[in-house]
Amino acid sequence: MILANRVTRRRALRFVCLAVLAPLFVACAKDDPQAALDAAASEFQAALEAKDKSRVLDLLHPNFTARDVDDDGVEWAKRTMTAAFLRYKNVTIVVPWRRNALDPNAPDRAATDAEATLVGADGMIPDDMRHYRVRLEWRRDKGDWKVARLEWE
Repeated sequence: MILANRVTRRRALRFVCLAVLAPLFVACAKDDPQAALDAAASEFQAALEAKDKSRVLDLLHPNFTARDVDDDGVEWAKRTMTAAFLRYKNVTIVVPWRRNALDPNAPDRAATDAEATLVGADGMIPDDMRHYRVRLEWRRDKGDWKVARLEWE
């Protein structure tokens, strides 16, 4: 019980720190496209871990699409997050490596390549763990980086 409270407090503290500091980093990074991209990628991961659907949706481009999705990508993302967040009380994303790169031929485009392990749990012990190779394609929308496409294998 004490261990669970400590873990919960640590997660809450981490979330509060990210919530407070992320906008500052993004604001400072607006003039530097690479720094802004790095901050957006970190914010996307933090929003998913915090199960904050509205923050995730804010980071999606209006024309967002994903692998093998034929319908509206944003609606697909809403349905997918709802199902995953209802299934697992705790969601953790471990990213051992990530590379964010600006497109040298198009200043409003970029990509993130990463390896990610998604861990879902109802309590302290993980119930499900899956490893993915992920590619996010980003587009600048009104000065902000937004995820336009998601690919995984």
